[in-house]
Amino acid sequence: MNKKTYTFIILQLILLLTGCENENMKPDLTETTTYSSQKHTTEPSTYTSTDETFPERKRMSGGETYDKLFYLPETQTKKTVTDIRKIVYSESGFIDMYENQEFFADLENKNMNLYPYRNVGDIEPDWNLTEKDVTKIHNIIEDNNILDWKKIYGTEPDPERTSNSEAFWTLLLVFNDDTNQIHKKYYGDDSPMEYENFIKELLAFREEKREEWRKSIESD
Repeated sequence: MNKKTYTFIILQLILLLTGCENENMKPDLTETTTYSSQKHTTEPSTYTSTDETFPERKRMSGGETYDKLFYLPETQTKKTVTDIRKIVYSESGFIDMYENQEFFADLENKNMNLYPYRNVGDIEPDWNLTEKDVTKIHNIIEDNNILDWKKIYGTEPDPERTSNSEAFWTLLLVFNDDTNQIHKKYYGDDSPMEYENFIKELLAFREEKREEWRKSIESD
């Protein structure tokens, strides 16, 4: 065996041994992945975040989404609260889904989302409403004269002069005849006189339903 052949064989052995050591040093990815998967496993109907438990968010396979509701034609006739089949209240800006002041209720199907957040229209409702609940929402709307509110409060930005034309808040009512009524608040002091009371009552109702849900999972 000449010197060059001997040297080549020695180098090959060194590379082979080094490769084996590196292979033994690799982390067990299967074990890590399994742990990560177990760590995020949740109960079928709830999940926990920031030491609190929330309803599991399940996406609808179809149906009306939040965006579609805004593209319904505007109502051209006078409506009453009993004509309302959905109510949506949404704020602008980034506020986490657990602390926001948003509200989404389907009065026609008697259900609501306890923790709504923007795209809630394609999230399955997680709490059923009674006929008494629906009547209570009707009363909140009627007592605060929502159906008589103006379409726009404040000054709507010119989209050609600013890229941020989002309203501070938006209130959407969807009626039984598949029309809607939208109210928005932009910059300026102009606001509905009943606004503060309306939001207070609406969110108090939402919290009441959240508390009922919390008690229901504690008793399971």
